[in-house]
Amino acid sequence: MVEKPKIQYVREFYTYGSEAKKLDIQRFRLPRTTLPEERLYKPENIVLDPVAIVGIVAALVLLMVMAFGVVEIQDDWAEYRATENYISSLNVKNSQLKLQYQQGYDLEEVKSKALGLGLIPVEEAKTMTINVTVPEPRHEETLKERILWFWNGLWE
Repeated sequence: MVEKPKIQYVREFYTYGSEAKKLDIQRFRLPRTTLPEERLYKPENIVLDPVAIVGIVAALVLLMVMAFGVVEIQDDWAEYRATENYISSLNVKNSQLKLQYQQGYDLEEVKSKALGLGLIPVEEAKTMTINVTVPEPRHEETLKERILWFWNGLWE
């Protein structure tokens, strides 16, 4: 196999600072004068997305419906409380009238009048038991059964 040659760098002719210098081009250039650009009228294009507009309108409508719903619920609760108070006052009045009614009659007097008319006490009444058999209800055909009967009649 051939042996690789040994790499040697040339150092004998090079001295630091002997390389070519880069020219400073900025030093030789004159500053450019630029004229102001004429600004042309650019019309503004407004692009409206119909889906977004419909969504915003729907959101506003739903917000108004919710606000009206809150007002309606508050009114309904006020009406509920008023009705509840009215029912409680009716219950109190009913219990007072019931007590007045019960105190207005003498039970012994009512019993004596009933016996005078020929009525008898429940304990002395004869009782009898009657057994009744309830007939079974007729089976009504459903729509499905009617359709099956019709199709079976066609194919027979």
